[in-house]
Amino acid sequence: MTFCIFFKRVFPHVPGIYSDEQVEAWRNIVDAVHDKGSIIFCQLWHVGRASHPVYQPGGAPPISSTTKPISARWRILLPDGSYGVYPEPRALTTSEIPEIVHHYRQAAINAIRAGFDGIEIHGAHGYLIDQFLKDGINDRTDEYGGSLANRCRFLMQVVQAVVSAIGAERVAVRISPAIDHLDAIDSDPLGLGLAVVEKLNNFQKEVGRKLTYLHVTQPRYTAYGQTESGRPGSEEEEAHLMQNLRRAYEGTFMCSGGFTRELGIEAVAQGHADLVSYGRLFISNPDLVLRLKLNAPLTKYNRKTFYTQDPVIGYTDYPFLSKQSETKDPRPHNSMTLFSPYKMGKLELSHRIVLAPLTRCRALKGNIPHAAHVKYYAQRSTHRGFLITEGTLISPTASGFPNVPGIYSDEQVEAWRNVVDAVHAKGAIIFCQLWHVGRASHTVYQPGGAPPISSTTKTISEKSRILMPDGSLGKFSEPRALTTSEIPQIVQHYRQAAINAIRAGFDGIEIHGAHGYLIDQFLKDEINDRTDEYGGSVENRCRFLVEVIEAVVSGIGAERMLKGKNY
Repeated sequence: MTFCIFFKRVFPHVPGIYSDEQVEAWRNIVDAVHDKGSIIFCQLWHVGRASHPVYQPGGAPPISSTTKPISARWRILLPDGSYGVYPEPRALTTSEIPEIVHHYRQAAINAIRAGFDGIEIHGAHGYLIDQFLKDGINDRTDEYGGSLANRCRFLMQVVQAVVSAIGAERVAVRISPAIDHLDAIDSDPLGLGLAVVEKLNNFQKEVGRKLTYLHVTQPRYTAYGQTESGRPGSEEEEAHLMQNLRRAYEGTFMCSGGFTRELGIEAVAQGHADLVSYGRLFISNPDLVLRLKLNAPLTKYNRKTFYTQDPVIGYTDYPFLSKQSETKDPRPHNSMTLFSPYKMGKLELSHRIVLAPLTRCRALKGNIPHAAHVKYYAQRSTHRGFLITEGTLISPTASGFPNVPGIYSDEQVEAWRNVVDAVHAKGAIIFCQLWHVGRASHTVYQPGGAPPISSTTKTISEKSRILMPDGSLGKFSEPRALTTSEIPQIVQHYRQAAINAIRAGFDGIEIHGAHGYLIDQFLKDEINDRTDEYGGSVENRCRFLVEVIEAVVSGIGAERMLKGKNY
């Protein structure tokens, strides 16, 4: 997702979402984001006491849950670029709070008017909602202070008001129970976090819909380069807090705060987060997604330009990885990457990286795959990734390597089913490559020690060697040319092997017509010296391949078939 942060009454020159003029201006931005095929949420922000009279209407004191000012440990950026102390805020009266809740509701409506896909309620980092949540700030004695339930009340009223206006599926919430940014301290961060999660879970059940996500900031978050802005604690304590919140929340969980490429990959891989949010690295790397995918170098950010008003410097002048990433293409921007989704017939792939067929010589006697194959293919499976098996024998005459698997017997089919089930359990797609080596064999691999079959009687030259069962390298045997009347039987072997593959649970098959094996021996005029309807012209040399394709399609359907090719 792409996020845009909206501020209310805090730093100089920050955007709003409370006027018609602001809504119209934001519509241009949303349209530009949507033109790139991206999704954009608006973060709704009220800073509360983290402000100054210079930013407030009529020079009034900022509002909060309390009259306690932020300590001198923190400074506020003033319009002239200097830093000042935070003033004493004014505590909202109980009767004023519904009006602030309404402001959030109207801002959310405005965001949808501007075309945003949803909004994120900023309830973190010491700003207004966090000033109600944290017992280190909230000293109220009315129904918004004291107990956890009372301190959560303001947040939940905002959530309820916003959801009633734009729908739960367009609403997200951000919290930071363990972050003491701007003196936002709580005596029990885990207890607070779990209380918010429980309230959100119950609310989702009441409305019968889930919020878009819950966004939680890691305790290791720092601000202005000051490490003390995160509550002290060991990595184990931080992990314990985040994992407890992750397990408790019944919905999509996003985390942020100090994530590197490695930490982000680890968080998702271990199930600690569904989504990972990056901030400062995204400022200095507008193509951050591509850089992280490629593990490319990252441009360092310049902190001095974070809060300046220049419309270019430190804002839109950071370099892209390459000019190509800036080119305008009629296709969505992410369609150009190796990692973008791809629809292949009825199959929807999450990326374009495919496990190629690789001969591994690990089958048991009888050309039967086993537990090692299960582990091997499962290890290489990704959600909606695409795998093609090693060359798999269509018949006993198809072999030219030791210990390669087959797909021509019931026992082989049952053994492959275990492999397929393991791959499907990982959410991946797997095709079986159907293979007949033709003359690329030796009598030792053929039934009864017969010569291997081919389109020709010409032997593979001594330039190439064949791997023998004892591990030595030998010469290829002289093949026997198939008679015209024998070819339909070989075609039938391909058809039956394809049917067997589907019985084993494979999503489809690839016909291996490449690399000098049987079908290629018919295709290539340097090998094929036949004088019947399978030799001579290009059309005749393609006949065997086309007959195999037609037979396989009649057996399992065209949508389940790939054809291997030479490169």
